[in-house]
Amino acid sequence: MAAIFTLSWCLSASGCLWLSGPRELEKLIQNRRETPFAIVTFKPGAEGNNNTGNESVRPLEELRATLTHWSSPGTGDRPRWHGVLSPHPEDLYSKLIETIDAGAPEIKLVSYAYDSMGLDVLTLVDYYDENGTRIGWDFMSYEATEAKPPAQHAATIGYGNMAAWEYGQLVLDLPIYLAIGTKELAGEIAKSPLSAIDVGWFDPMIEGRSPLSLVCFERAGHAFVEDWRDGATAFLWRFRTRTRHTPLDLLRNLGGAVPVVGPVFDHKSPPESNTTPTPKNAIILGQGIHAGGRDRQFLHAWENEIRQRNPERRTLTLPFRHGGAFDIVWSLLNLSQGTAHDAATQLVFDRGFGPGDSLQLVGFSGSAQRFVAATRLLRQAGVSVESTIGIAAPVGGYSCARRNFLLLGADPLGDPIALSVHATRFLLPFPNNLDIIWVDEAGGHHTPGLPHAETRQPHLGYVAAVQVLLEGP
Repeated sequence: MAAIFTLSWCLSASGCLWLSGPRELEKLIQNRRETPFAIVTFKPGAEGNNNTGNESVRPLEELRATLTHWSSPGTGDRPRWHGVLSPHPEDLYSKLIETIDAGAPEIKLVSYAYDSMGLDVLTLVDYYDENGTRIGWDFMSYEATEAKPPAQHAATIGYGNMAAWEYGQLVLDLPIYLAIGTKELAGEIAKSPLSAIDVGWFDPMIEGRSPLSLVCFERAGHAFVEDWRDGATAFLWRFRTRTRHTPLDLLRNLGGAVPVVGPVFDHKSPPESNTTPTPKNAIILGQGIHAGGRDRQFLHAWENEIRQRNPERRTLTLPFRHGGAFDIVWSLLNLSQGTAHDAATQLVFDRGFGPGDSLQLVGFSGSAQRFVAATRLLRQAGVSVESTIGIAAPVGGYSCARRNFLLLGADPLGDPIALSVHATRFLLPFPNNLDIIWVDEAGGHHTPGLPHAETRQPHLGYVAAVQVLLEGP
């Protein structure tokens, strides 16, 4: 216990976050500024490599390009910053651009952290001119989670139009469904204590939070309950979705549930039917772990970018509630696929996708593996997945998408997490039609499109690469 208090004191002394993000932000808005997270001075022609502690110098031209990006039109004829950043005054970015164009010798950004999720940090930033006069300030907006739509399907799919002979086959199906569901539920229950520790304490400490803050205990409780919830969802999935199948399919489903090697026996990509691909009518985005469950401030910028670049298709983000590293480990080892069952259930029963729909799944970090596993489940519900696009993540297990892509940063030191891809490729079953694409200027392991905590530059490297794949055949 003494060690815990000592660690807590050390973290708090170094600027640890104790309160929830909105409450920390409220303190900053009330001008209760304390130790800056970083100070960046933008000067004309600077090289951008003069770093001293948390202070750095970068080219003023870079700041102008960033301000131009956020000022340009976004979705709904609103500027890109709308719903992502909250500038004060509202015309802050246009004023800064005018100041730079008038020959300002420097603009200084002083940022203060108030929230964090994984490697993504949310900050409030003060903008100062060369005389030390504050021009204005901005912060990352908090966006409430979109309202959950009502279910558009019945409680089950495929059971209402069964042929007479299928009722006899159902007698064989039910014990198999019960065995697979029980295995999934047991795997999620066994994982729940580890998830509580990981999501409740390991992740927040990496983010700079105090291990004794209420935020940590709240996250731990949510993560524990979420695993049980995902286990129940996985247990019920096969009792809720049914497509016509043979006894061989039933055996393949049973073999697919075997830990580690199971996906070798499961349905693979390309799908066994040779039907013409249906039009791609929706893009599904998935964030990484550390999702938090309620606020969308880490996702809104990415969602806006994809929606603006693909206005003809429906774009939505699937919540990855209280996800943690053990969700991915369990999925890679095929111990349980609770988060994948949750994703498939959200798409089919909450979002109303079904036979005739064709999706593209784009997952960042932990959601990449979640979506690869979900394609096999969506196949059971008659939903076609044209492609899965994974970003900076390890993946394993075969996929029922027609094509699979994995985007990784060209600089391995810029995103060490991506290096684990090679381990999964050689040690675990790997998607047999997956293309690995190396992306220059990927921006590290950060949510695509999110404004940089220190410079406000958007992480667009992966966004551009994803768009190329979304436009492909």
